[in-house]
Amino acid sequence: MGAARSCAEKPWCLSPACDRDGQAYLDLVTAIPSHGHCGAFDEEVIEVECPAGAIFPETLQNLKLLDRHFLVFCGTSNLVALRWVLRFGASSNSHDSNSTTGLHVACRSGSSSVVLELLRYRQPLDRADVAGWTPLHVAARMSRCSIVVLLLKAGAPIWVRNSHGELPSDMCLDGATHAAFASFQEYLLSGSGISAATWNFYWDKPEAEDSEAPLPTPFFTPQHPIANFRGHKEAVSIGTRIFNVQPGYGIAFIRAAGLVHDYPRSSSKFLYQDSINRKALESKVVSEIDEIRGLNLKSDIGSAEALQHLMVSVLCLHHHLHELRNDMDFDSWKTLQGSTLPNSDHIPGDLLYKIWRVVRKEPIPQLEVPGLTGLPPEEEVQKTMPEEVPWLLGLPSMQGWVNVNTPGHAVGDPTGRLWASACLGLLFFSLSPGAAAPEAFMSLSGVFPSWDGSCIVLEKWRNFDGKNAESSPPAGSLVTVALLKPDGSWKECSFQKIELGIPSTGNPQSWLKYLGAMENTRSWV
Repeated sequence: MGAARSCAEKPWCLSPACDRDGQAYLDLVTAIPSHGHCGAFDEEVIEVECPAGAIFPETLQNLKLLDRHFLVFCGTSNLVALRWVLRFGASSNSHDSNSTTGLHVACRSGSSSVVLELLRYRQPLDRADVAGWTPLHVAARMSRCSIVVLLLKAGAPIWVRNSHGELPSDMCLDGATHAAFASFQEYLLSGSGISAATWNFYWDKPEAEDSEAPLPTPFFTPQHPIANFRGHKEAVSIGTRIFNVQPGYGIAFIRAAGLVHDYPRSSSKFLYQDSINRKALESKVVSEIDEIRGLNLKSDIGSAEALQHLMVSVLCLHHHLHELRNDMDFDSWKTLQGSTLPNSDHIPGDLLYKIWRVVRKEPIPQLEVPGLTGLPPEEEVQKTMPEEVPWLLGLPSMQGWVNVNTPGHAVGDPTGRLWASACLGLLFFSLSPGAAAPEAFMSLSGVFPSWDGSCIVLEKWRNFDGKNAESSPPAGSLVTVALLKPDGSWKECSFQKIELGIPSTGNPQSWLKYLGAMENTRSWV
């Protein structure tokens, strides 16, 4: 990749953006010529990094935790969580080290409801990042036509150029966004409008981003388990314990661990054991609050995304009431659930009121999140929780807090902290030692643990000859983790390696013993 040759060498190039001192720049975010017409390159390299609304862990390091959460949630559609973070004390004017604001981030992700919420806080529409990109530049480059329309109606400047001399309208990559800019400029030149807010735009040609997402894999589609513990008594006991408290996670575990064949009939036979608590399969009717269930609940919630947002809001409400010891009346909580967009998912007030009553009545241990009370997670657990997870009671295991990292990802809370439990050649991950069920687990079969001086590295391949340290691992040598879901399904995730950071009070040698030396781990294959 190199610098583009002067557009003067190409008289057929008609792009107005080519007039940049005879050079065409590359936008490394999209990896295409930013003006879209010229594409010849020579040997010289010109690297111009444009954040384009993206945030990264290294650009958020100097921010407070709540301000980091604010920018992260600006990049999602979870409006309720964003409102809670602002209520907890995050600054709406936060920006990362590249001067990327929350509005920049929201314009990249494309959530109209989040953009409208940020506009309520009077986010500056002309604020530019280190590359001179305004939020309108970001929305145009990412083909967020609906966001472009919102920004133009709110008064976003259209004549501001970035450090490459580009206007927002120069960065359009799709027909809808280009048509929106053309319509707006025509509206301004006509002089018929009093203000930008009275301009209207409608595009009747669907774009690719409007296509439906693929449906999730149904339960009856067989998946290959990540381990084979069929007939293993201790593993059956673990699966039973998990099922008796959290049936969905229990079914997901017995399927992913290979305790049953991945068919409904095989899972049903497992549930006929005498040790299974059949009451866990029955619906519990709480007459006191007249619980809404089944199709009525599905109809009231509206979508899986709305349910996810509601669950996050319930956790924040519990934290606000019982851990921060602040009161919140029902109207205030209901307002947090309101949408900024018409015709969006709307949860009935009577359902919200029943949830608010239950959460406000008394603390619910299952809704407590370790680390949110201000105490270090280890100290908090010692005061309120047992020292081992309930599904491994009586079995030899190694347990404790670890920081879990994978290449390019952090798992668990923002610091990557999870409670890990090694037992029977399995490594479980949960949010706390008091959790009723694991969030994920992995098989240690064929996995090689090692200590690199700062953390334990789990990987399935090593270059034992030491001659070529940069050798790439062969196919099929990835470490696999099963993420358990409450609906009885599970998702398989694979990584080149997993790093476990052990606290200073921990003993890496004890962990290595339970994770297995190389000779022991091969015995599980």
